[in-house]
Amino acid sequence: AAQTEKEVTWDDVIQVECTVDKRRAYQGEPLQLTLSIWQLQYWGLSVRYTGPRNLEMPSTEGFYALQPEQEERRASRNGFDYEVQEFTQRIYPMRSGMLEIGPWTWEGMATAMTQFGPKTHSYRLSTQPITIEVLALPEAPPGFTGAVGRFRVQVEIPVKEIEQGVPVDFMVRVSGEGNPDAIRSPVMPELSWAHVHEQLSEVNPD
Repeated sequence: AAQTEKEVTWDDVIQVECTVDKRRAYQGEPLQLTLSIWQLQYWGLSVRYTGPRNLEMPSTEGFYALQPEQEERRASRNGFDYEVQEFTQRIYPMRSGMLEIGPWTWEGMATAMTQFGPKTHSYRLSTQPITIEVLALPEAPPGFTGAVGRFRVQVEIPVKEIEQGVPVDFMVRVSGEGNPDAIRSPVMPELSWAHVHEQLSEVNPD
């Protein structure tokens, strides 16, 4: 994107944001928390940034939180080009009521090479806390264990024929969008013709 001719201020050089994709959700419904650092990439100004690259996520008491993911991208804003460092985290409210995502602070410095020599500016930038309204779930159906979201269930036996006395795997795979920690192991029916061993489980919160 073409850079504008307007004067660059220190407020343009670094900006931080904290956003969430929804402010109202049911208990257990997934939300996406995004933290971003916007660093100016300006053709008329050489800027060197000093600050943490791996940051602690804000407090999310009352939520079940997955590990954050990090990526970098380029974007334009107000006529300027930026390199955006972005941290995303999937969180799940564990109780109803008003829950709060705490403020997030970035501290660092920017040094700009200008026609008058290097100029340095220190930053301590904080985001505002975010309040989430969490709705209680409706009356639960029989056997409900707390998983809220969209799920698919697949069952598989890897062979077409089985022999008496030879073990065989019976796999149940639950996938979809929702809190993986709330998915409970299936209850196997009574099998008069087979012995069922203890279940083994594996969780992949991708």
